[in-house]
Formats: sequence, structure tokens, C-alpha cells
Amino acid sequence: MATPAKVFFATGNKKKLEEVTAILASGQALPFVVEAAKLDLPELQASRRAGLLECGVGFEDKTAYAQCIFAYTPGPDYEPIVFVGRTPGRIVAARGPSDFGWDPVFEPEGFTQTYAELDKGVKNTISHRYRSLDLLRTYLLEHASK
Repeated sequence: MATPAKVFFATGNKKKLEEVTAILASGQALPFVVEAAKLDLPELQASRRAGLLECGVGFEDKTAYAQCIFAYTPGPDYEPIVFVGRTPGRIVAARGPSDFGWDPVFEPEGFTQTYAELDKGVKNTISHRYRSLDLLRTYLLEHASK
């Protein structure tokens, strides 16, 4: 049996790697495995939930969206292909466990629970990260034999 191709995911965040692996593993079997890339790159750190709440002070409308962008390239001589996932929602007072970034303050549209309060299985089918990864997965499956 052939060794599956590897897709490297560059992050220092173990929770994100776990979430990405869980999302990609759901559904159809994939012709590749996800591995963490051990890179030490400078990165912009996301605002913590306190920062998000402060940004909304003075505004009645708490409408927001969570957005995730993944870029993929099959190698160094190729332009990256970008996959954008977006989940509409609103910023709310913190509810639920505070172990994953700003999940306690983001309530996705159509739900009465924050990302933090949702079951991980549910979150992983509606989140911005899921939507972006679903586009990436579709692309990789369509181009697996090329």
C-alpha cells in the first residue's frame, strides 16, 4: 500500500491542530495525513475575548463574523491557493469554558450557545474553520490524482 501524502499545518497552537485534524478526519477518507510543521514564524496574535468585548463598547449592533483563511500550495514553485470560511454571528458576554481563545464570546447565527458552549462535534460542522477546511478538503480530493 502506498504511503499517503502529507499536508503540513503550520501552527504552534495544539488546540487548533487538534481541531483541524478532527475536522479533516470527519466524513470521507482522505488520501493524505495532516502533520504539524515545526516552523518558528512571526505571526499576528488574535485579539483575546476582552479585546473583542472592548471593541464593541458603545455600539448597539454586536453583529460579527468569524473568518478563517487557509492557504495551500503543492510546492515552492506554486502560487498559494486561498480558502476562506466565514461564520456569521454576534459578540456576547462570555459564556462557557474559556480554554480556546474567544470561543466564549462568539455566538454563531442560528444558535443560542457560544462556540465554547457548543458540543465540539456541532461546532466542527458550522465553524469558520470548518467552512475553510471543507473548501480545502474538496480541492485536495479533486486534485489528489493529478
